[in-house]
Amino acid sequence: MLQMNWLVTILTGAIVPNVLGMLWYSPKLMGNACMKEAGLSMDDAKGVNMGKAIALNTLASIFIALMLNPMVIHQWGVNSLFASAEDAAALKDPNSALSVYLADFMAKYGHNFRTFKHGVLHGVITAVLFVGPVLA
Repeated sequence: MLQMNWLVTILTGAIVPNVLGMLWYSPKLMGNACMKEAGLSMDDAKGVNMGKAIALNTLASIFIALMLNPMVIHQWGVNSLFASAEDAAALKDPNSALSVYLADFMAKYGHNFRTFKHGVLHGVITAVLFVGPVLA
């Protein structure tokens, strides 16, 4: 089966967007320009509950990180092939034909398409075909 460190994924997915957003929207970088373009003032910003905003942003970031993993790692699709109850039971036995087949498959192909360049390709495809239409 495809192994993944879920704790690192969740922490990275929650922390990185928050840190980048705090830097980007700080008054020393783009915060003043963004507020000006949005027609907001510092008085408007003082009324925002930052704890709630950060908590919601963190939750959204976790959801995005969890959604992107199966979207960009080709090997996740293999797991969905064996989603029936019979297959799940067979996978619990490491000596079953299905377990042996899946272990062999992952040994041969489990690390294919796991490069930065291929990740960028999926990022562009996701941005253009998924995020773009949602924003439009």
